[in-house]
Amino acid sequence: MLRLESFAECLIDEALPEEVKLLSDGLARVEAVLSDPVLLAPFRARWIQQGAEATSPMLSFGRPSLAMATYLRLMWLKQTTGWGYERLMVEVSDSFSLRRFCRIPVIEDVPTSPPCGS
Repeated sequence: MLRLESFAECLIDEALPEEVKLLSDGLARVEAVLSDPVLLAPFRARWIQQGAEATSPMLSFGRPSLAMATYLRLMWLKQTTGWGYERLMVEVSDSFSLRRFCRIPVIEDVPTSPPCGS
């Protein structure tokens, strides 16, 4: 399941040197596009619609939720690099830059199994 909330830096993320926080030019351009609220609007509307339609108590069970912005960035990386899901998770886990791009704080685990539909 996806959630609306996105990246909130933790104290450790804020303490990282500035050069570690910088994205490459290519990732910075993609970040600018993916940060546009207009891009997430259809996802947000669908999420709200599904939430209004859902009445099942089972919605609180299952895999941990993932922010839509994080999911979108992970899937963009997966598609553009040709990596499989397992390799994607290893690469994102090992890279401060990719973690920041995907909005995954240093203290959080990178998802270990693919969300539904990927």
